[in-house]
Amino acid sequence: MLRQCFLSPPTSDVVMSFEGKELSLDSEVALPHGSVIEMRCAEVGLFKFVGQPTIRCGNGQWNAPPPLCQPTSVQKNFSLDAAPTITYNVVSGDAGITSSGQVVILPNSIIHFDCLWQRQDGNPSWTWTATHR
Repeated sequence: MLRQCFLSPPTSDVVMSFEGKELSLDSEVALPHGSVIEMRCAEVGLFKFVGQPTIRCGNGQWNAPPPLCQPTSVQKNFSLDAAPTITYNVVSGDAGITSSGQVVILPNSIIHFDCLWQRQDGNPSWTWTATHR
């Protein structure tokens, strides 16, 4: 019989989902072999996600360590060591955040994204994908 994995509560800036439902953990829980946990930062754009967005239990071991959510420039007084902060505003239509932290925008919606970075420090670049067309 394959062993289960133990999952500890995340830090307050990490959101975990299991089988499409957000987990709220107060203490360590045991999950069966083959379980997949999706993770993202609690505030998309205010933290830089570092690590794997999913971890899988394999015979008592997670295949990757839990991710980190590092504060971005707005929270670090615009330090050059921090990633730019990205904010968004739904002007019309609808948008939401998936359990893996992707912003999903419904057709015909208007969304404004802002990259908060001090111009004298250079111009950061960003990319986007239209994977759901």
